Amino acid sequence: MRSFTLSTILGALMLVLMPRPAFAWFELLDYLSGPGRFYGPKFDFRVKCFGPSRHLDELDQRLALAIRQTLAVRNQGELDAAKVTWSGALATLKSIGGQTNKEKLKFQLFEDKQLDDLIGSKIRALELKDIPSQPGALAIRALEPGPLKDLVDTTELALDQLFTVSAAFVSTGIFVSLCSPDIERTWAIETGYTTMQADSNTGWAHDYPIRLNTLSVGLSRRLGDFVDEGVNLGLNHFSSRGMDDPFWKGSVEPFIDIHGATGWVNRCGFARVAALLTLRVGAVWFFNGFEREQFAGAPDKQEHLGSGPTFSYTLFFDVTPLVWRRTRVF
Repeated sequence: MRSFTLSTILGALMLVLMPRPAFAWFELLDYLSGPGRFYGPKFDFRVKCFGPSRHLDELDQRLALAIRQTLAVRNQGELDAAKVTWSGALATLKSIGGQTNKEKLKFQLFEDKQLDDLIGSKIRALELKDIPSQPGALAIRALEPGPLKDLVDTTELALDQLFTVSAAFVSTGIFVSLCSPDIERTWAIETGYTTMQADSNTGWAHDYPIRLNTLSVGLSRRLGDFVDEGVNLGLNHFSSRGMDDPFWKGSVEPFIDIHGATGWVNRCGFARVAALLTLRVGAVWFFNGFEREQFAGAPDKQEHLGSGPTFSYTLFFDVTPLVWRRTRVF
């Protein structure tokens, strides 16, 4: 475990120092009562998520309506109506934030008091003189600095951060997710591929390395801020130049995922890295174990192997929140 711990620390340091989004994933499978340890890259994909909707599309549409209505304002009555629309968008933002905060996934700008101070106060302070004299959908792109630009920029920033947290929420604990950020993940279906190798050992496969390729499908459940749980079913292919024949073996692996709070993805430094890194610890049972001859074991090795659990350790770096960005309405 000492080498694995060192690899984990070095990997985390590389992620912090790299100037562009980095991809990192690694799995270590312990000894099978004989051959091992196996180590190599692992690729997991979340293909389907189940849970309540966050209604992010509705929030974007409310913001778009508020901006269009504000740009068309020509008198105080129209401005008052636009403020009502803005307040509705803010209420929707708070509602989604309330769902997020129930999971304790708080992040910058996204608590009710902060939203009231940063957005609500700007809505109330809008005056007719703050509205551009020339109406049009493109006017927002050329807004001069002032109260309306501050309101739009601050609201957009809050929505961007909410989207990033939502993307992280559906992808924590894997390489990349195909789930929509609009889903507040409770359960998820995952699939994965792992290719590993055990170094040569004179007692196994006539001193040739042993390869292990695994296809898996699994089910996971979000338990809270820092822990997920799940189970994988695997189809494992063992091969080596030193073995008589390659063979397939089924497996089942219950696991837990340990990670930082998803809301930390909008912070800087170590907190952000902790939100993107996940350590998975699993216990793998290979159906019916193995026989010594399958690995061309030396005569002094035990005849039946892998009758108990074999522990696995996987390090994931979640790239989804880094590459999946919200498409702004304006």
